[in-house]
Amino acid sequence: MIKRAGTALALSGLLDHDQGMELLNEVERALHGSVGRVVLDLRRVTVVDSRGLLALIATARNVEQTGRAFVLRRPSTTVRRFLALTDTARAFATE
Repeated sequence: MIKRAGTALALSGLLDHDQGMELLNEVERALHGSVGRVVLDLRRVTVVDSRGLLALIATARNVEQTGRAFVLRRPSTTVRRFLALTDTARAFATE
């Protein structure tokens, strides 16, 4: 599930291909007419798969191409472990 408030989005549950595609769409909508950074709250994500990771990477790239910052807020232990395991943690700013 994705909840959006301006350019802040909160994900929960499974981050897979389907939710990843939904994330890309929501971020695209959030970018229209907004300024500043895009924050993705991941504290309630319980499972991440490779397609979800690809969606995170694509989302970060899309946001950064607009000149905005992309930040992962409070990634869950599951997300942090997955990013560390795939050696992609350093690709994302976190808070």
